[in-house]
Amino acid sequence: MIYHQTINRFCGVVRPCHLGGLLRIGPGPLTINWSNAERSIHCAGIGVAGESLSAQIANGEVTVEWLNSSVLPPAGPWFGGWAFGNTTWDGFDVERWILPEILAWWDGRQAYAAAFGPEGTSTQTLLEKLQLIVEIDPLTDDHLAELKTNDDARWTLTLDKALRALDDGDFEKVVLARDIEVHTQGEFSERRILKALEARFPTCWTFLIRGRDGRAFIGASPETLIEIDGDAVRCDALAGTAMVGAGAALLESPKIRREHQAVVHDIVEVLEGTCDDVVCSSGPHIR
Repeated sequence: MIYHQTINRFCGVVRPCHLGGLLRIGPGPLTINWSNAERSIHCAGIGVAGESLSAQIANGEVTVEWLNSSVLPPAGPWFGGWAFGNTTWDGFDVERWILPEILAWWDGRQAYAAAFGPEGTSTQTLLEKLQLIVEIDPLTDDHLAELKTNDDARWTLTLDKALRALDDGDFEKVVLARDIEVHTQGEFSERRILKALEARFPTCWTFLIRGRDGRAFIGASPETLIEIDGDAVRCDALAGTAMVGAGAALLESPKIRREHQAVVHDIVEVLEGTCDDVVCSSGPHIR
């Protein structure tokens, strides 16, 4: 479907579906995936019915009218995000939110699928879109992978600079990261990666967002940046990582506890400027 910026009113229909698994939804590649096994949330979408910005959605400038059901997805139906700065990746905007053409989700008992289109699209036309859903095998590759990291000397130099900046008082906390490239003999199966992440990290948010050029941003994050439910706002303050089963050592580390307190302080400072009441947990715990 060709998206026009002037489209700001959409409609959708819902019906139960019988997919063997949401990662099997097709045809075509996934546009979005959003899941958390611990909270029994799983949404998967294909195609793009519309695009918008968060401010337009929040202000009611862009709306979705449900034509035939009060059964709503547990997240969305808009999915997307923001860049941390003005530097963007190829195929990804600084901000982009997508309304999938087809969105499927699981409510813990039943799978549902919804189809979306511009305002005025008939219920019958949208139901016919749902008739086109097919199941595809998410486990379509078995290629050997080779890992490549950046130059160790360059990483060590960056680490030394960060430590000097901390000693000089220029920063209170520095988070360093480096790329790891994975090369295979064939194409990656995005659905296989998502399935593996969901199984290995059931308490994390597993996600896929499709870029404009077909590339996909895939990952699993233990952190909820912000969650809004009515007039309540919840944020996670995460600091420190450890291998699964070794988390207790984090609570005993003065370094990790200082880092965590810095994160808590920054979040509280921001929330106190916008919220009437801010409540923190009594102390850190393992996630």
